[in-house]
Amino acid sequence: MDEIQQQVGGVSYAPPSPPEEFCGRREELEQLSAILSRAGEHGQTVMISGPPGIGKSSLLNRLAYEVQERPPGGRQSPPVLRAEVFDLPGMIFAAFRELLNDLRRSSASARFGSLLDAESMSEALRYADDVFEKYAAPPVEPVGLLPKAGEEIVGVFARTPEVGYDRVYQAFEELLKELGRQMSMTGHVAAVLLDDVHLASSHDRRLLRDVVRDLPPGILLAFTCRTEDGAGSGYATMQEEIRELGIHEVQLTGMQRPEIRELGGERRFHFSIDDAAAGLLEERAGDPFGLMACFNALRNRGGSHRPGRTSRTSSPGQTIRRGLSSPRSPPNP
Repeated sequence: MDEIQQQVGGVSYAPPSPPEEFCGRREELEQLSAILSRAGEHGQTVMISGPPGIGKSSLLNRLAYEVQERPPGGRQSPPVLRAEVFDLPGMIFAAFRELLNDLRRSSASARFGSLLDAESMSEALRYADDVFEKYAAPPVEPVGLLPKAGEEIVGVFARTPEVGYDRVYQAFEELLKELGRQMSMTGHVAAVLLDDVHLASSHDRRLLRDVVRDLPPGILLAFTCRTEDGAGSGYATMQEEIRELGIHEVQLTGMQRPEIRELGGERRFHFSIDDAAAGLLEERAGDPFGLMACFNALRNRGGSHRPGRTSRTSSPGQTIRRGLSSPRSPPNP
């Protein structure tokens, strides 16, 4: 993979795959679809786990599409609320606050029709917003720290989340219960999606754990978690906690040969990847991150013209096999 690896440094990894270009993961999608089908009667939670670049965020995107494309009829679509967890000092409940903002935007959108018009829904949203405004640490802009010094700066990052935690949990729990009630009345399921939960603080994980323990009907909660080594990792902590709660886990591994051909073929890159090349990629670069870098590098070099040869060109499959078979090839990324 020498020729390709030399070009990867200038290739930016693509953002999470849009649903219409999503490839493979059929078994995992079947698991998620089965979990989604049960969320109407009993709230469901699922953790999507795997190493970096394996496609967790893309699968979360595909799940969001699945939720909104299978309403029980009519023109109204159920809301999908999504937030990303960031590992920032002093930030607590930030992702949950973003979920509130997403719900507020959904309530103002005509796309969801009358699903979120109930006064009880508005009241629950207003109350939760007031509570989070009081207790959730807001983002601190660097410019806001310039006039501060010493103990003042320490105070900005030392806000005690223990004060009012019960109120934060109660407000968010009541909001989800009201949202679930509205969904159940119309036969819909609302999805709450959290990305990168392995970065969550202990307070955020506590809130997530408490919410999961009593998730109401009509709500599907899905979150991603990066697998890491070590007992102290965020994944190890989440895995232990979800095991106690009986939460589903969908673990992602490298893509298989047919999925690789689908990704490199007409669905995304329009390359003709033969079975032998797909087999080598499955063995050496089966994660979507490495595959995207490989196919982007091929695209950037204008197909697969072999450097130093002007009389002939090679197919993408030949270029991949030649590069991966080279003894100088680096190990799988």
